[in-house]
Amino acid sequence: MHSLMKYQSEFDYANFGTHDVDEPLSLTFANNEIQISKTNTNQFQYMRISSDSHIRHALDVGDDVKIHICPMLPLNVPEPITSLLYLDLQNPILVGKSVSAEISLKCPIEIGVFAKTPKEDVLVDSFSCDPLLSKFALYGLPTDGDFCKYSKIDDKEKIKPYHHAVVNVKIKNNLDHAVKVGKIVFDASSQNVYYSNNKIIVDSISMEINDEKHATLTVSPCSDNLEKSLRTVPEKSQPFVMDSGYD
Repeated sequence: MHSLMKYQSEFDYANFGTHDVDEPLSLTFANNEIQISKTNTNQFQYMRISSDSHIRHALDVGDDVKIHICPMLPLNVPEPITSLLYLDLQNPILVGKSVSAEISLKCPIEIGVFAKTPKEDVLVDSFSCDPLLSKFALYGLPTDGDFCKYSKIDDKEKIKPYHHAVVNVKIKNNLDHAVKVGKIVFDASSQNVYYSNNKIIVDSISMEINDEKHATLTVSPCSDNLEKSLRTVPEKSQPFVMDSGYD
C-alpha cells in the first residue's frame, strides 16, 4: 500500500471532545486560541483569536450546556458553498491494467465548536488551521465544470495535527492498460469523520475507472471503533462520477 500516513507523533489531540464551561475555558488548536467564559447564569462569551481573525460571540443557550470540539468535514470555511472535494495529487498514482490499488491520502479537515444542550447541538464556530486548505477550484470545463473545495496533496509532507485526516482510497482500473491517477474528486457530504487522540480518519472511498475520462466514486463506512464527529450538512449516499478525467 502506498501510504502518506506520516504523523507528528509527539502531538496530543487531548482538546477534542466535550468540555465543561462552569469555569473559564482556554484551549489552543495550532494557531487558534479559544476562550470561553460564563457571563451570567444562561449566557457565555466565546472568543477565538488567530493570526488572521478575531471572532467573538455571545451565547445564550441556557445553563445546562457543554462545549464540544471535534474535527469536521472541510465544507464550512469560508462559506458552505459546495460539498465536493478535489484532491490534487502532486505525485500521481500509477495503476496497472485490470488491477486494484489501495492508497492512504491526506484529507483536509476543519474544526467545529458546538454548544451541546439536552435538546440540540448548535454550531458556534468552525475554522481551518491553515487558510491554504480553504481554497476553491473548478473541476472540468469553465462552462459546466464542478465547483470544489481544493487541496494539493504532497506525499512528502507529514500529516499536520489539526490540519488533516487520513482517507483510504481503493482504485479499480477496469481498462486494458495502465492509467495515472492525479485527481480525486468526490462528494464529501457522503462521508463521516472519526477521531481518537492523535488519529483522525474519514470514511473510505472506492474509485472505479470506467474509461479514459470517467470514474465512479462511492463511500464505504469506517469500521474502526472511533468517536464519530458531529455533522453540519445532511449525509448523502449517492455515487459521484468524475467525467472530466482523473490524470
